[in-house]
Amino acid sequence: MVDCLGQCFQGPRLWLREAGAWFSGHCMDPKSELRSKVVIAMNGSVLVMLLNWTEDEEMRVVVERRASRTTTSPVVCQIRGPKSQLVFLLKWICTIFHSSGYDTQTIVKNNGKTEYGLFQINNKMWCRDNQILPSRNICGISCNKFLDDDLTDDVMCAKKILDSEGIDYWLAHKPLCSEKLEQWLCEEL
Repeated sequence: MVDCLGQCFQGPRLWLREAGAWFSGHCMDPKSELRSKVVIAMNGSVLVMLLNWTEDEEMRVVVERRASRTTTSPVVCQIRGPKSQLVFLLKWICTIFHSSGYDTQTIVKNNGKTEYGLFQINNKMWCRDNQILPSRNICGISCNKFLDDDLTDDVMCAKKILDSEGIDYWLAHKPLCSEKLEQWLCEEL
């Protein structure tokens, strides 16, 4: 079976849809045997987040190639599973893109708070730093831990935020990532 591949470039561009006739013929054709696949190209750090995020046994994630944050190598992730899980992952891919540009070292000062890392977790509620005393530090962690490429603690804290506040905690979600998720796909769901 021919694999449907996309290209990933470091920086703000997630998906290159203009992949030529091969892409259109194999990935977008509704009669193609690849129709059941969703293929996403992304930064290696985001790929690690996706692999750690879902614990659903029906969701299978196959990594074709993994790149570190500092390389420009392609990373292609084939995700198969229930539509609800795919939509959830696509919302996260979009939300993280618009929040941090997939950069684990992003720091944003916003209304007296500082937001850290891939998920833009703030120092007022969720983590501690030396800027805001006292922080509620609900995740029980230093904010600087959200700036490295080990996303284990980032994902754990993001899950706490999601459970407590919902995905709309991330301001980018509602206006930019609640609809029209097909732009984040290689093919339609």
